[in-house]
Amino acid sequence: MIVLDSISKKFGEKIILSQASHTFRDGEIASITAPNGTGKTTLLSIISGLLLPDEGNVVYGSRNGCRGVNIVLSGERNLYIKNTVQENLLYLGAIRGMSRKDIEMRIRQYQKYFPIIGQISNSVIEKLSYGQKRLMAIFSAVISDADCVLLDEVTEGLDMEYIRMLRELLTNISENKVILLASHDYDFVAGISQSVVFFKEGKLIEQRGHFNLEELKEKYMQIYGLEGIRKDAEGDILGNKDGY
Repeated sequence: MIVLDSISKKFGEKIILSQASHTFRDGEIASITAPNGTGKTTLLSIISGLLLPDEGNVVYGSRNGCRGVNIVLSGERNLYIKNTVQENLLYLGAIRGMSRKDIEMRIRQYQKYFPIIGQISNSVIEKLSYGQKRLMAIFSAVISDADCVLLDEVTEGLDMEYIRMLRELLTNISENKVILLASHDYDFVAGISQSVVFFKEGKLIEQRGHFNLEELKEKYMQIYGLEGIRKDAEGDILGNKDGY
């Protein structure tokens, strides 16, 4: 469990979070969805400990604190591109305190969801496609056995088959973890989430229960209106999924 207690954050004069409070529960996949620039990436960075709030606290249910959180940011910033897939998995597991035996055991345990991992194990990261790099970054977070896995723009660069694999993996590992997604892929969000969190004026609004795609779109329109859709479209055109 992760509890946000009155979190506030500003960049210059722009207020991103304003006394925001929320509880993310173990065993539940939660998704954050909001227009571009609203603060999804900022929130994930604060939860992971990469960024400090101006006010408030993040309370971790795990004794490992923020060390029990593993974040996968959008883009290609999560891996060592001159090393192989296998070397990345071993190193990223080792720096989280895992033994080689435990890392290899978890690779075998979860590889059934991503069979491609075995096929590209000896490939250098920079030679992989963008989608394969994203899949690798997500897989490295999963095998770390973190208490909380944060995935920013979770389906970015993934084709339909990779998205199917990812949905199956996240569903199967979520029982004892906090799984928190930030995404503009509303079809994926609707299909996998038990709760959806919206931003509104620096606050977090939770909607619990399963949404189908049309229900999610309707709720999004109710909260953000046409202005929210315009910001999403601008972000796609500019290639800037979330400025904050």
